[in-house]
Amino acid sequence: QLEVLAEVYDNQQTSHKVDISTTLRASDGRVAFSTNETRDSSDLGGKAGGYGYTAVVPLNGLTPGLYVLRVEAKSTLNGAAAVRETM
Repeated sequence: QLEVLAEVYDNQQTSHKVDISTTLRASDGRVAFSTNETRDSSDLGGKAGGYGYTAVVPLNGLTPGLYVLRVEAKSTLNGAAAVRETM
């Protein structure tokens, strides 16, 4: 398994949610794994701050090859997003 640990920083102080997704995509474009979760800005107590984020990506059954791991955080307030990808 592959374990993902990320910090998602949120500077918007208006009440909103942040959708966080992790996707593992094969070089042919096939999605091998995907997970989503939503965080609420109320968790930050009305202040700017960050959310700790973890995901576990199972590797059993994956065929050998190149894969891209993508983590995306998107605000429901204005659609602003932060994305990180790695191979």
